[in-house]
Amino acid sequence: MATLYCYDDEIIKWISSCGNLYCLHIQHDDVADNNPRWWDDHDSVMACFHSRYCLGDKIDASTAKEFWNNLVDKYCSDEEIVDALTCIKLEEVCVVIDNDNSSIEETRYAICCREDQDNPWYTNLKYNEIAVYARGDFSIRDCQILLDKYIAWLPLWLHDHSGLSMDCDTRFKGSWDDSNVGWIATAITDGSDNTKNEAERIMRDEVKTYSDYISGENYGYTLYREEHGEWKEIDRAFGFIGSDVFENGIVYSVGYGLEIALKEDRCRIGEAEKVVTVTYNFDKC
Repeated sequence: MATLYCYDDEIIKWISSCGNLYCLHIQHDDVADNNPRWWDDHDSVMACFHSRYCLGDKIDASTAKEFWNNLVDKYCSDEEIVDALTCIKLEEVCVVIDNDNSSIEETRYAICCREDQDNPWYTNLKYNEIAVYARGDFSIRDCQILLDKYIAWLPLWLHDHSGLSMDCDTRFKGSWDDSNVGWIATAITDGSDNTKNEAERIMRDEVKTYSDYISGENYGYTLYREEHGEWKEIDRAFGFIGSDVFENGIVYSVGYGLEIALKEDRCRIGEAEKVVTVTYNFDKC
């Protein structure tokens, strides 16, 4: 069976196993309010930063750097931060001994950029003060290194040209109407490749659904049954996201043997003809 995609005013007719004739009228959902980020069946957070569009989840951060540093505060202990700094595991920041303020009795430390250790950001720090001063000031890349065993994440690319669409791969990268607008991230139980790969697969599916939503791939239907030569409406539903009638759930919502009829190619597919009837009222004078 070939993939069946939705389009506005599409109709599908089939006969059920009981011998009833049905007509499914698929329509574009122009007032879709079924934002998939409102659903409670995902553990991820979609953090987007765009000057014109309100995208993704509501988050407690106004900048990308703040978002990532908040995750570090949530998941990383002081010991992990100090170890990463003193062992130079991060790409942009490190901790060195502050020789100007150290003594035989006590060693003092300085936080600095790896590429410019002669101009430290903080000096004269005790060992137990390193994490306190470092928190909140990590670069995005250093945050990602610190969070490697706690978080799986993917970049979000927005394509803004005659509508919006989103992807977490790089197929939009480099075009004038594409931009990196944020990330989707989720907590993981361990940092193994298998765990990360599964988390990324789930997040890609979530981004695909969200992209369908913001690009306008939102549909509903009205279902009719033929009774005595006329079509009688028996059901209607809206809020289906995506153009594939199986993936968006329309087939399963309709029932009445539609799934079997489609798989067995026992359907007639066409387009509903819009008929406008005009009447006049002559009683106003």
